[in-house]
Amino acid sequence: MNAKTSRVKASLVHYTALFVAAVLAAASVVLHKDAFDSGDGGASSVSRDWSNARGTDDFSAGRTYDERLTPKSTLAFSQFEKSQKIITTLVLDGDLTDEQVVVYQNENEFEGKVFLTQIKFDPASGEYVRMMNAPSAANIAETVSLLSNDLVGDHSVCILLSGMNSSGEHTLTVFRKPDVNGAFEIIGEFIVDGIISVVETERGVNYERGITNETSFPITTRGRDPASFNEMDRIETTYTYNSTTNRYEQDRVTAIPGAAIENQWQRDILSGNRARFQEFISGLWYLVSPEGTVNARQYVYIDPEDGEIIFYADDRQEVFSWINATPTRYGLYLVANNIALTTLRRYIDIELESRDSIRLKVIEDVRMKIEASAPWDGSYRKMPLLKDRITAAAPPVDAFIEKEYESTLGRVSFNLNGEYRIETDGAAQTGKYAFFLLGGEELLELRPASLSGEKRIPREVYAVARDGSGLVLSRVRIGIKKIERYREASIALYVPND
Repeated sequence: MNAKTSRVKASLVHYTALFVAAVLAAASVVLHKDAFDSGDGGASSVSRDWSNARGTDDFSAGRTYDERLTPKSTLAFSQFEKSQKIITTLVLDGDLTDEQVVVYQNENEFEGKVFLTQIKFDPASGEYVRMMNAPSAANIAETVSLLSNDLVGDHSVCILLSGMNSSGEHTLTVFRKPDVNGAFEIIGEFIVDGIISVVETERGVNYERGITNETSFPITTRGRDPASFNEMDRIETTYTYNSTTNRYEQDRVTAIPGAAIENQWQRDILSGNRARFQEFISGLWYLVSPEGTVNARQYVYIDPEDGEIIFYADDRQEVFSWINATPTRYGLYLVANNIALTTLRRYIDIELESRDSIRLKVIEDVRMKIEASAPWDGSYRKMPLLKDRITAAAPPVDAFIEKEYESTLGRVSFNLNGEYRIETDGAAQTGKYAFFLLGGEELLELRPASLSGEKRIPREVYAVARDGSGLVLSRVRIGIKKIERYREASIALYVPND
């Protein structure tokens, strides 16, 4: 890469930085992405997307999909054949020796159904026995999630098994155990080419104390309107629980008009070509309220090339690495792990909404009860560069340089190809870097490379002060409102024999 190309990329970094600083009051990764580019109270209700939920008490031994599962017990696994792949499990009594449900799939069946089985310890025989075994509507193991919740409101246990099928549709199978010693029964099954949600209402103190029952939670599905010529028009169907039939039954249907999009472009984006949709969603997206106003405190950055999605809100930044990406009729369904806390997982449904907007539905899985819907749900609009709104308040910097420095870290080398190397005591750290401007302040980001199989090393950002031909680096944290400096000693980089 020549100096001219380097300066062009740095200029693009500068333009983006100024725009985000002016409109969103500062961001981090998007400011230098191009430099890294290589090829509730009262009766309030909460809508939670259960089409992407995940189990809470996962553990396993043997053949599993979820790499977070660890062999805590061999409970019930003697019940399964070698060809039955354990996907995830859920402990019901909080005791590894009592009762659990296990989700599995037969590996020798092409696109075979995902099954749920209930296993309980029988004191009389001293063995574990299967109480029930039933197929769900899902058949793509990598998308399966499992969660327990009292949907009915009578303190009974309900299991929600969600996922996707081979047609790219979201599925949800709901099981209920009517009494403590009983077996689970299916009380509802939903399949839709869109989003499945449980609409939760706050339950009172007496319910929480186990004194009274409460109303059940409705379940909604939102998919394409088959009576409309506009592919973006939706039908929302609400299902409510009928205690007489012990089933969820259709209650009402609501038409939701969508944006009119040119058909050829829409067919191209939603062709099922994952790469094409990923190209469309790549970049910075900021939250837009239902009234159409911009929320300058929340946005996401989607980076398909590096398999990352980065969430920004107020003064926090959360980076998630993709585990699985599955095309859906209206977009993409992601399973992603937090790079710093790998037990924190998110299920993200990204849907096309218009030519410049997408809709996100997010569910957290932190191996604990999920108390509220994820704050990231909503409509997001893509951030343009808008160079005509940028002023030349600060000169651009070279994103990449060709130079070597000595420092307390060791010998530091920067190359024009955007790579750096730090050598110290016979060891070396390599990765990518970029110099960029934010609010007139020069910053340097180092993105260390991770070896295969190793945990990803977090990025580090430094404020840069130039001292003659040398540099003084101070580690910082970039929030949306400001740049915060860590209380650490600065690092001086100097040119050898200077």
